[in-house]
Amino acid sequence: MCNVVLEDLQGSASIIFWADIYRKYSELLHADEPVVIQGIVDVGDESNKIIAQEVIPLARALENPYKQVRFMVRTDKIPPEGISALNDTIRKYSGKYEGYIHLLNGKCETIVRLGDRTKLDICEKLRREADAILGEGSTVYC
Repeated sequence: MCNVVLEDLQGSASIIFWADIYRKYSELLHADEPVVIQGIVDVGDESNKIIAQEVIPLARALENPYKQVRFMVRTDKIPPEGISALNDTIRKYSGKYEGYIHLLNGKCETIVRLGDRTKLDICEKLRREADAILGEGSTVYC
């Protein structure tokens, strides 16, 4: 295990690297290059810590800051043909990112994960095509 304290003019943050994560990313951590550390916040009684899960060079993180695609489907406005068209569009843009469909009916929301076999490419073409089917702003990258 490795404990790191990052400090700036505003304060500090404690980051815990478990041995396997540290071994995996030690070369990046010791390089003279800015990195993005992704992890889980551990809220404690006396202090908060970040448990590191992934380290990415800042330059690469800025290339594509998104990890997921979410399609907001208003079930009262989209006919079955629209769902079929969305399915065809999703299949055209296979990639490496998680995808979710949010079924919205006004009173509740059901979220469906597309699964490991239906990973998506995050690109402007996918957003345009899906928004043409679902309505402007219905495709969200996050």
